[in-house]
Amino acid sequence: MEVTPVRVLWWDNPAAMDGTPQVWEAPADTVYPSSDPAAPGALSAAAKWPPRNWRETADHALKRGAAGHLTLIDERGFPLPIRAREVRPTDDGFDLVVPGGAPWSGNGTASLSFEGLETFIGECRADGGRIHMTVERAMPFHPFMNDQREMWHPSEETYNGFMSRLKHECDRRGVPVPVLPEEKPEPTAGARLRMARGRNQVRARVEMD
Repeated sequence: MEVTPVRVLWWDNPAAMDGTPQVWEAPADTVYPSSDPAAPGALSAAAKWPPRNWRETADHALKRGAAGHLTLIDERGFPLPIRAREVRPTDDGFDLVVPGGAPWSGNGTASLSFEGLETFIGECRADGGRIHMTVERAMPFHPFMNDQREMWHPSEETYNGFMSRLKHECDRRGVPVPVLPEEKPEPTAGARLRMARGRNQVRARVEMD
């Protein structure tokens, strides 16, 4: 996979996110690599992970104290996420507070994801400094995200569902199926840093409670 940045938005710190972001634009003469041609044959069918009740899923996310990231489409048609400062449940979805410098209007079809585990799809409506999201549905939990034990020691159902689709897609492209290590590798330095940061955030929440 190759990624060529077109536009980058950033702020110096979280407090600055109520203001206009700094912007970097790729030069006008930037050459973007073409995507690979579509593989021949039919696309493999998506796995049928069971759907989740969105209210139960929301309770699970909020009890975990996980950060929620709201994604909407900006004026250029790109989906851009931003971390919500507050997420409160309502009868039909969520009320959110996001930084004032959010790069979209706050209206339209959106997703709200908690660390990539609990993810909701719905419609957002901006109302002053808040955004109300009416939830349409919760996305199914991928077994690898729902239970880390499944990642390295998957159940037969998970393994067969994953490998059958992987083999189908590899066959379409004429490439071998990747080989995964038998045991989970040691975390990288970056992964250890993220885990330590997460533990510190949980400790801070517990102390505040």
